[in-house]
Amino acid sequence: MKEESQLPYNDIFYPLLLSIHKALKYCYTVNKEGKKELSEDDKTLDEIYSPFEKWFRAGTNKHITKGLSPSAKKKYNIFPRLSKLTIQAFFESQKITTTSKLIGSVLPSPLKILYQALTVSDEPQTSSYALVLCRSMLFDFLLLHPNHVDLNKYPHLNAFEEKDILESIASFRNYIKIQARWPDYRMTGSFTARVNYLTGHFLSLKGYAYLWFSTEKDLISFCQIEKNSTSNIKAKYKDPSYRFRLSEHYEDLPEPGEIINSLFGVPLPFRGADTLFFGGLKMTSKGGSVVNLSGKPGAGKTSICLSIAALLAPLNTKCIYISLEEEKEDLYTRLITLIPEYLKELSIYKKPKGLDKTDWFVPYKINENIGFGEIIQFLELLNDDIASLNNNHGVSYSDAIPAVCPLLIVLDNINEFASGYQDTREGYKEVEDFISTCRKMGAIVILISADELIQKFNIDYLVDIAINIKQSGTDNTLIKPIRIFQLNKTRHQISRQGSHIFHLSAPSGFRICPQIPSQMDKKENLKRLLPDKDKCIHALNFINRNYNYYLQIFPNSQILIHGVGSSGKAGFALKLLLSPAIDKPEKLGKSSFLSSNKGSQFYNQIYSQQISLSDFGSSEYQTKVLIVSFLYPEDYYQSLVTEKVFSDIRKSYSGIKKPKIKILPFYPGYLAVEDFINKIVRHLDEAILEGEPYSGILLDGLHNVFLQFKNLQENDMVWPLLYGILSRYKLTVVTTFTNFSVNNHNDSTTEFTNIKDDQKIMLKGQAPFLHSLVKASDFYLTLDEKHDLNNASRYIISVRSSIDQKPPMELLEWDRQNLRIINKGTIDSLGIKKV
Repeated sequence: MKEESQLPYNDIFYPLLLSIHKALKYCYTVNKEGKKELSEDDKTLDEIYSPFEKWFRAGTNKHITKGLSPSAKKKYNIFPRLSKLTIQAFFESQKITTTSKLIGSVLPSPLKILYQALTVSDEPQTSSYALVLCRSMLFDFLLLHPNHVDLNKYPHLNAFEEKDILESIASFRNYIKIQARWPDYRMTGSFTARVNYLTGHFLSLKGYAYLWFSTEKDLISFCQIEKNSTSNIKAKYKDPSYRFRLSEHYEDLPEPGEIINSLFGVPLPFRGADTLFFGGLKMTSKGGSVVNLSGKPGAGKTSICLSIAALLAPLNTKCIYISLEEEKEDLYTRLITLIPEYLKELSIYKKPKGLDKTDWFVPYKINENIGFGEIIQFLELLNDDIASLNNNHGVSYSDAIPAVCPLLIVLDNINEFASGYQDTREGYKEVEDFISTCRKMGAIVILISADELIQKFNIDYLVDIAINIKQSGTDNTLIKPIRIFQLNKTRHQISRQGSHIFHLSAPSGFRICPQIPSQMDKKENLKRLLPDKDKCIHALNFINRNYNYYLQIFPNSQILIHGVGSSGKAGFALKLLLSPAIDKPEKLGKSSFLSSNKGSQFYNQIYSQQISLSDFGSSEYQTKVLIVSFLYPEDYYQSLVTEKVFSDIRKSYSGIKKPKIKILPFYPGYLAVEDFINKIVRHLDEAILEGEPYSGILLDGLHNVFLQFKNLQENDMVWPLLYGILSRYKLTVVTTFTNFSVNNHNDSTTEFTNIKDDQKIMLKGQAPFLHSLVKASDFYLTLDEKHDLNNASRYIISVRSSIDQKPPMELLEWDRQNLRIINKGTIDSLGIKKV
C-alpha cells in the first residue's frame, strides 16, 4: 500500500509484521522442543526485534522501541516490550491445547501482537491508531472494504455490507457451539470466505480468537516468509491455510454491534470512547454524521472539540473550525495547549506549524449576524472546495483505500444562527435543511449549542448523535465539581448511553470515565477465572524459614484478611502476594490425607525437594503486585516490600527476582466511584499492554472507606462490581479489613448496648459489607493481636474457611516486626491467654 494513504504507522507495518512472524515461529519451535524456557531476555527474540531500536528519530515511539537498546538491558534491567508481548500472546494461545480436545496447533494472530505493540501501554486509547492501520491492511489483503460513497474510485475493492458481517458472526457462533474450527474450507476463495476471514482476523487481533492449523507444516509455512516482500506477506492472509478458534479467555464473541462499529466506524482516539461507542463512531450511508454538543457556558464544549481535532489529526483528518465567538488566533492558541503530551512523542503526531501553516486545522471567524440560510450557503461553497481538493490530491486509487475520517467540521456556536428563528413550519424547515446540508458534507459535523437551544427547537431529534455536558457540585464549596458527559442518542449504532464523568486538562487532553455498569459490560464476555489448583503459594508453609506443611493457597484466589485493631495485615498480605506460585507435583493425594500427620510429612518431603531444585531466577516466578491503599502513602509500601517482605522471601526461594510493585494510594475525600474503578482497571489493562501483567492485587484497609470516602460508602454496588471485574483477570486478590474493638458485639441480646454513637454508625455500614466479603472469599483468614500469660502482645493467624480444603485447627504466630511465621500450634501450646 502506498504512503499516499497516510495511515498511522504505515512505514513500520510490513517490517514489524514480518519480524512477528519470525518470532512466533521461534516461540513455537522452542516450546515444542522443551530444551529451554522462553523468557523476556531471550537473545534470539532480541536479535529479531533489535533493528527497530533505530527505526525512529530519538525520543519518538518509545512504546515500540522500549527495552531494545543495549544500555536499557544492562543498566536498567529493562527487556524488549516486543519480546514480552510476543511471549505473552504465544503462551495465552497455548492454553487452549490443555483445556480442550484439540487436533492441530494454535498460534496468536501476528496482528494482535502488532496491534498491542503500536498501542502506548499507559494510554490505551491510542489503540485507535493501531486499529485503523490493521483494519485497513486487512481490507487491502482481502480486497474488501465497507460500502462507501466513494468506493467507485477503488475498483480493486469489493464492497461488503453490515448484513455480510452479521452472517459471518452468526456462522462463527454456530461453530463455537460444537467446538469446531471456523470457517468451512470448502468456501475458500469466495466472497463469503473473504468476509469470514476478515471477521476472523478482526476477532483475532482483538484477542477473541486464535489461528488454528491442521498440521505443523501449515503453521511453519505461515510463519516463514521467504522474501521480505509485501506480496509474500499478503499471500499469508489472502490464501490462508488456517482457520480460527475462540480464545479460552472468552465466554462468547463480542456484541455484533461492536464488531460492526469497529469495522465500519471511526475509532475515536480519546480515553473512554471505545467503551461508550462500542468500538467506533459510525457514519450515515452518505458518509457523514451530525453531532449536537450542548451545555452551559464554561462547561468545556470548545475545548472538547479542539482536543478531538488534535487527536484525530494522526488519522489524516482535517478540522475546519467555524466560530462565531472566538478569533482565529485565540482558537489556535487554545488548540496547542490541549494537545496531550503523550501524542507529541509519537511519529504519527502532526505538529502544528502556525496558524496559516497547519494543514489539519483551519479556523474561520464569521459574522455573528447570520441565519440558517446564510450558513447553508457557506457550507455548500465549502463543500465544493473540499470536493475539488479531494479530486486533485494525486492519490493512486488503484493502490489505496478510502480515508478513515477525512474531515471534522465544528460550528461554534449555532445559537447565533438561531437568534432570528421563528417557530413556524417555514422556520423549522430551514433548520431541517441546515442539518441535511451538514450531513451531506461527508464529515463528522459537531454543532456546539447552549442548553436553551434544545428547548427552542427539537434539534436533538434531527441530529445523529446528541450529547449534553454539564457540571455537578458547583454550588457546594466542600466538594470538587464533577463534569458529566451525557450521551443521549446515537441514531445509527449501539452505544452505552447515560451519564459518564469526563476530564479535561492541558497535559492529558479530553478523556471520559464511563459509568460503572458500562465498565462492567466491557468485561462481560471474559470468563471468570477460578483458583488455579494446579499451583500453590507456600507463604503459610514456611515456619522460621523451614518448610512445614500447613495450608495450600491457590493463585487466582480471593483472600480476605480480617482482624481487630492494628496487627500487621498489610505485611502479611504482601507476604502472600509476593511469594511465588509453584506447580503442584502430580499424585499428591487427597486433601484429607494431606491434613494428616503422615500426609504432612509426605508433602514436606516432596515440596522441600522441589523448592531446592527449582530455578527461581526465571521470570516465571517473578511477582508483580498492584497495591490499592486506603491507609498508607506510597513510601510505606516501598519500604515494607524492599526492607522486610522480599528480604525474607528470597531466603526461602534462592535467586528469586525482585518483585515489581505499583502503589495506587487514595486519600480521604469525595472520590467518584467511576474514577475509582476506572483507575484500578486501567492499571491492570496497561500492565497487559506492557507485556507484564499483574500477578496479584492488594486492597488494603477497606474499612477506611467508611466515613472517609463518602461516595464509595454510599454506593453499595461498587464492591461486587469491582470484585466481579477483578475475577476476569489472572490475579490473586487479597483484601485487608480491620474492625474496631467493641464490647458485646457478638451478643445478639445486648448488641450495640455499650457502644458509642460513632461506633454504631461504623458497624452498621461495615457489617453487611464484611459479610459479603466473607461469602465471596476463597480463603478467609484472621490476624488478631492476642496476649500471652505474661500479658505480652502476640499476633495470631487462624484459617476460618479455605476452598477445597479443611481449615487447619492449629494456629500460626506472626512475627509482625520481621514479617514471617515463627510458630505453629494450639492456643495452649502457644501460651495464649484465653478470653
